[in-house]
Amino acid sequence: MQEKFGVDCSIDTVYRTLARVNLAWITGRSIHPKVNLEAQETLKKTSKKS
Repeated sequence: MQEKFGVDCSIDTVYRTLARVNLAWITGRSIHPKVNLEAQETLKKTSKKS
């Protein structure tokens, strides 16, 4: 907030402000460092569809 807008506030203030305008802080799911994306894609392509 300080860098982008020049405003110094706590994270609690940010959450309350987001809630007041009906927004939520949502982040993407993190990826484990040992994940094998190639294996996952292969599994998706070869697995049976329900």
